[in-house]
Amino acid sequence: MRARLQEIDLAGEQIAIGSLPLVDEKKFTALTEAEREVAIELMRGATYAAIASKRGSAERTIANQAQSLYRKMGVNSRLELSTALGTV
Repeated sequence: MRARLQEIDLAGEQIAIGSLPLVDEKKFTALTEAEREVAIELMRGATYAAIASKRGSAERTIANQAQSLYRKMGVNSRLELSTALGTV
């Protein structure tokens, strides 16, 4: 979750553009890789069904991972998760 930079040509000039993550990486350390991926998708507004399809998992698996990450983060909803991770 590092900054991403890319050089582009704009009107004949090379410029660097980039983005920084909106989430403090340290807050993710208690989560498994799968839980981190689910958390990111949840914050993007994806449904459990959409996340399951994207990850090749059962919807129930995603629901279990979501509940596990909510418990680890001490939250009860997507909104609370986004707030806890500093994205709202």
